[in-house]
Amino acid sequence: MERTAAILTAQQWIKTQPVYIDTETTGFRNDDRVVDIAVVDFDGVVLFETLVNPCKPIDPEAAAITGITDETVKDAPNFLQVWARLANVLKDRLVITYNADFDTRLLNQSAQAAGVLDDWLVWQRDHIQFECAMLLYADYYGDYNDYRHSNRWQKLSVAAQQCGIAVPADLHRARADAELARRVVLHMAKAEEK
Repeated sequence: MERTAAILTAQQWIKTQPVYIDTETTGFRNDDRVVDIAVVDFDGVVLFETLVNPCKPIDPEAAAITGITDETVKDAPNFLQVWARLANVLKDRLVITYNADFDTRLLNQSAQAAGVLDDWLVWQRDHIQFECAMLLYADYYGDYNDYRHSNRWQKLSVAAQQCGIAVPADLHRARADAELARRVVLHMAKAEEK
C-alpha cells in the first residue's frame, strides 16, 4: 500500500513541474552553513547554481566528502548575496529535495548567519512548499525498520542504484545531487505497482 501511495505522490509532484534543490555544507552541526546550492527544473535544466562563501571554516570531513574547501569558496558570494536570486528561482514552486529536513535546516542556518532569517522564513512560508524525496522513496522501496516503526531511509546514491540509475562521478556536489533526486522521483512516478 505504501509503495502505491508513493508512486501516486510522485506522479502528483511531477504534474506540478517541480524544481529540485540540493545543498552542500560546511558540516552537519547546528552552526554549519551552505557552501554549494543548485536548483534544477522538472526537465533537468539548471536554473540556479553557485558556490557560497560560508564565512566560516569548512569541516575537513565535509570537505573530504564534497571536495569543496575553504580555498574553493574564498571568492564566492555569501548567503546574503545569493538568497534573493535563489528565492526568485524557487518562488511559487513545489521544491523537492532529498532529505528536506537537512537542506531546509542548513538554508535556515545560513540565513540566520547572514542576518536574514526572519525575512527568509516569512518568504518561504508564503511562496514555497518543500517535499522530501528521501521519505517518499523510503515508502516506495519499503525496507521496514522494526525499531523505528517506519521504512528505512536510503542514501541518495543507494536509491539511485536500486532504481538502476547511474551514480555520477561528482556525487555530493549540489547540481549532481539535485539531478539525481529528480531522476529518482521520475523513476518512482513511472513505476508499476506490485
